[in-house]
Amino acid sequence: MEPFFFQGKHGRLFGVLFSPDDSATRDRVVLHVPAFAEEMNKSRPMVANFSRLLADRGIASLIVDCMGTGDSEGQFHVAGWRGWVDDVSSALAWLRDQGFQRFSICANRTGASLATDALHDADLTVDDFICWQPVPKGSAYLRQFLRLRRAAEIFQTEEAESSDDNWPLEVAGYTLTRAMSEALESIDLPGAIPKCQRACIVEVSALPEPKLSRPCANLQQAWQDQGVDVRSVAVSGEPFWSTLETSINDAVLRKSTEFLADG
Repeated sequence: MEPFFFQGKHGRLFGVLFSPDDSATRDRVVLHVPAFAEEMNKSRPMVANFSRLLADRGIASLIVDCMGTGDSEGQFHVAGWRGWVDDVSSALAWLRDQGFQRFSICANRTGASLATDALHDADLTVDDFICWQPVPKGSAYLRQFLRLRRAAEIFQTEEAESSDDNWPLEVAGYTLTRAMSEALESIDLPGAIPKCQRACIVEVSALPEPKLSRPCANLQQAWQDQGVDVRSVAVSGEPFWSTLETSINDAVLRKSTEFLADG
């Protein structure tokens, strides 16, 4: 495990590179693309565990904090969606400069849209594109995120309450700008075709017998209609991106590792 800083387009970015024990030849690497806000922090143990599993299988991986998050430079409310897309592109460029030849993506939640935008910007086709609990439509996601703010206001006085028209908004400890709100709302993953050889949608289901949700099933169909080789799997277990305490979903890790090993 090698923590380091590298230069992005808008400032220094913090990354952690996990390499196999025999890493003399840098061939295959997975770039983790993070989720939004607190979902990113809740998912850190999952991402780190996945990186260790990959290293055991001879695959390197890179975890990056986008600008204004984690240990990278900048402020969250200044970064912006476009800046984060640039950060993902910078991470891919850094990996190419290190001599890696084969690239894959593991994108968490809204990270799937960030990664798709970055791959088009970089004009790069990756081998594998794994989506953990992807967000097909940003409008529903944004409504859910804003509910966190309204839930917090239950404990405030009426005078302290504020309108969603007063930008920026404070939501669960994060400053949400109008520009970021509009970027999240505009997410349309079914219409954003990833540049990849294969894709895999991994979804955590609350049903007794895990089943892909309708939004994710529609996402898979939309990508298949555009000629993408898409697989999908629904698993049981903890929704690691949103649990009160950080958690690990071993089924997600296992299915993701199996997908990469099959490539």
